[in-house]
Parts: sequence; structure tokens; C-alpha cells
Amino acid sequence: MSLADLCEKPIEVQPRNEDVENPYERILAREVLNWFNHSRLVAFFHSNPISAEDRFRTNIMLKKQNMYLKQYGKKVMRMALEDTKYEPVLTLFVSRNFMVFSPELQVGKLLKLNRRIPQLILMAAIVDDRFMSVNELVKYSNMPDLKTAQAGLVAVLNAAAVQLTQNLTHHQQTLLGHLQKHIELQQKMSNEEEA
Repeated sequence: MSLADLCEKPIEVQPRNEDVENPYERILAREVLNWFNHSRLVAFFHSNPISAEDRFRTNIMLKKQNMYLKQYGKKVMRMALEDTKYEPVLTLFVSRNFMVFSPELQVGKLLKLNRRIPQLILMAAIVDDRFMSVNELVKYSNMPDLKTAQAGLVAVLNAAAVQLTQNLTHHQQTLLGHLQKHIELQQKMSNEEEA
């Protein structure tokens, strides 16, 4: 081709096809969905610039608490979470995001660790399949555990039962006390008459 032909005829650029499915991304999407399905706590963080050393320290701090820091791209997240109960979470993935997964409910520990990591800003979390804001997470972490709450409920129910029993037997006990005093007075008076 001559130079004149190249200048007159524009080069046809093939449009880039974004819909081509990458097998590696599909594997990552399955991994993401597995993390979501098997974690009782999933926290979403916005990431400010963080050095590799700080990220490594963050990973270590979280792993000591049985929490795992992960980062996936928007496309992988869309592949993993579309048409699932977690689909509303996709609106959080606008810029650089990190997620923390934990098989245990450790909301209080997560909030304490978050204070020590200023580069990560907690946006929201999923706790036992319930989406919570940061304020709701703080309230949740201040709540007593289930065993303590159950013990408190049992104490309240027992107190009501004891109060009911006392109210039902109060008049009988009062009458019994008055009758005993009356008997004592009668015996005392009969003893005085005999003497």
C-alpha cells in the first residue's frame, strides 16, 4: 500500500469487546461468592492510598483475628454477585474497595482494628445476612451476646413469676398472721381467767 492510500483510507479499529468472559475471572467470581456464602461477617472498606508494608501489617492484624482482607475488581464482583441476594452490595464498588471476611461474628474487634488502620474507611457490613451501616455496627457491637441476653430474659420472667406468687399469697399470709395473733391472745386470756 502506498502512503497516499494509507492517508486517505482510515484504519478500521475493531471495537473492544468487553463482554468476553475470562475463565480466570469466572474462577475468581466463584471464590468471591464462596467467601460471601461462608462468612458471617463481610465488611466493606474504601481504600485510601496504602503502602504495601501497611497492607501487609493490616493482613497480619486481621489474620490473627481470623479475618481475611480481599480485593477484587468491579467486573469480578458483578460476575459473582449478580442475581444473588448480595446484588445490592454492587453499588458500593465505585472506586478502590477492600473487603474483610470472617467466619465468626467479631464486630467489636473489627471496629477496634479499623481505628488502627486509618487508610481503610469502613462503609458498611453484612452481619449474618443483614446489611448494616457503620452506626448500626457500633450499636450491634455494644449489644450483649446472646447468652447474656437470654439470662437477662430468664431473670425478668422469673421475677414476674415470683412477684405474682407473692401477690397471690399475700392476703393468705396476712390472714394467717392475724389468726395466729388472735389465737395467742385467746390463749393468754384463758390462762389469765384460770389463774
